[in-house]
Amino acid sequence: MTDHYPPVSGAQYQPQSPAGYAYPAASQAPGYPAPPGYAAYRYGPQFPYPPPTRQAPGWLLIVLVTSVAGIIGLALTISRAAEARRMGLSTFRYWLAWAIPFGFWLPLVIYINFVAPGGTTCSC
Repeated sequence: MTDHYPPVSGAQYQPQSPAGYAYPAASQAPGYPAPPGYAAYRYGPQFPYPPPTRQAPGWLLIVLVTSVAGIIGLALTISRAAEARRMGLSTFRYWLAWAIPFGFWLPLVIYINFVAPGGTTCSC
């Protein structure tokens, strides 16, 4: 086997097989042979299934957490909206899923704590 220094590239380089070994056919790239039952590949294995795709983050948990804990749902909204933005999706539905329950939760908390009769009495 002849070593080329400096290395040559493109059509000038003709790999030579070591004794007893042969490179694959011209349709295959040098490297790993195709596994049994699979077609030959040039740049990597061709999987029999498509690559996994990620689904958009759900918004129902945002509604539930905001309905129960109010402003705490904001942290979940920020993380879900950021994940959707990284996936190239709109973040509007996550902010809407936070704003609507928070719009009901905040007046309810204010009413219960400050307006309702006996809302802030203490029996200390």
